[in-house]
Amino acid sequence: MKSYTWISVVCLLAIHCEKEKPDVGVNLGESMFLLNDSSRAPKTERMFHNTTIPDAFDLDFSVFDPSGVWPVESFYIFKIPKKTGKFQLERTTTQDNDNKTGAFYYTLSDQGDVLEEVYILEESADNFIDVTYYQQETSAGSFNATFIIDPDRGKTNPSSPDTIRITHGEFYLKLE
Repeated sequence: MKSYTWISVVCLLAIHCEKEKPDVGVNLGESMFLLNDSSRAPKTERMFHNTTIPDAFDLDFSVFDPSGVWPVESFYIFKIPKKTGKFQLERTTTQDNDNKTGAFYYTLSDQGDVLEEVYILEESADNFIDVTYYQQETSAGSFNATFIIDPDRGKTNPSSPDTIRITHGEFYLKLE
């Protein structure tokens, strides 16, 4: 009889928690954005603790090939403060302990084994992440970012675009 009581309590808590989910326009654990005006729905969206800044988290959005097996693109926003607010995306590295929120974008080839293009933030663009909801292990918000080919690496594939514009980005993710 006690086990039925516990199951009932757990079910009631799950239903109650579901009702408190904020209305942010997307479902739990999803994201969407436009990349050079084409819709992208990443196959993998992850939110996790930043290893450099204790009061920050990172977002990783990966797009896979048509078979859904191999990653072909990755968009990464890192060192996002664990609070609501609009934060400028700046050129920085994931390892720098500088409290700057950063981002990068890259493409992969050969079944995800070869790094193809590396893009860095275009400094003159309106690059931001707006965290509209943050509570314990869940965050939601929007983002925009413009990237250019990393001049230190150059372009490896002539058909790759020189500029990547990510607009109308939305996310609602739980911490891993």
